[in-house]
Amino acid sequence: MAINRFRLENDLEELALYQIQLLKDLRHTENEEDKVSSSSFRQRMLGNLLRPPYERPELPTCLYVIGLTGISGSGKSSIAQRLKGLGAFVIDSDHLGHRAYAPGGPAYQPVVEAF
Repeated sequence: MAINRFRLENDLEELALYQIQLLKDLRHTENEEDKVSSSSFRQRMLGNLLRPPYERPELPTCLYVIGLTGISGSGKSSIAQRLKGLGAFVIDSDHLGHRAYAPGGPAYQPVVEAF
């Protein structure tokens, strides 16, 4: 509705609005959303090997650094929480970045000066 107000103020046609109900996922588990969700689907696939792993004898057998990347809503936080639950130490770069440019943070004044 806000977009249509903006469009009308700028002599543009309104867009048709359609509300689509979410589909319930009857197979969801306790730690998944109750709607059909790609995040839940990816979570179910964890642990299912799509192909056998490559032999990598040069890699350490017990310590890994894993970087989670992806667009907003791609499931990074869900995977990080799952890994944390398995004993991984999680460093949330988004959280650290937000703290850096928050008032009083080390990047706050440079950001204010730049903008």
